[in-house]
Amino acid sequence: MAPVIDSHLHIWSEDTRQYPRADVPYPGSAELLLAYMAEGGVDHSVIVLSMHYQYDNRLLADTLKAYPDK
Repeated sequence: MAPVIDSHLHIWSEDTRQYPRADVPYPGSAELLLAYMAEGGVDHSVIVLSMHYQYDNRLLADTLKAYPDK
């Protein structure tokens, strides 16, 4: 069976000191995404840089290092 891949997701961190961003009124952490992926049977995801970070992709790079198999 082919893997299930969600091809356009955004994440953001609650740690606004390490990852400064514009205000977002709801949660969107990588851990929450992983929980939703497990619930929905999604094997992998393609994370797209959120506009809340403008051109700062440190959170994406750190998330890819932390979860390389997802």
